Amino acid sequence: MAETIEKNIKNLMRRPGILPTGILGGKLPPQVLEAEEAVLGALMLEKEAISIVIEIIDSESFYKTEHQEIYAAIRSLFEKSQPIDIITVTNELYK
Repeated sequence: MAETIEKNIKNLMRRPGILPTGILGGKLPPQVLEAEEAVLGALMLEKEAISIVIEIIDSESFYKTEHQEIYAAIRSLFEKSQPIDIITVTNELYK
C-alpha cells in the first residue's frame, strides 16, 4: 500500500503545471489546485501517506497559501505524533 501511495503522489507532482511556488523569471508558475487538494485529502485519509510525502514535498510545493498552511498543520501534527484527520488538522489550524 505504501508503494502505491508513493507512486500516486510522485505521479501527481510530475503532472504538467505542478511546480514549487515562487516567481520564475517574473512569471507566475503553473498550478493545479485539484492536485494539491488531492494530496492534502490523501494525507488526512491514509495514515501511511505523510511518512512518504514528507520526504518528497514541503509547504512551498503548494501554490495556494491556504494549502501551504494546511500542509504545515499536517506536518506539525506528524512531528508531535498526533493523529492526522480533518478534526485534528482543523484544530491545529485554529491554534
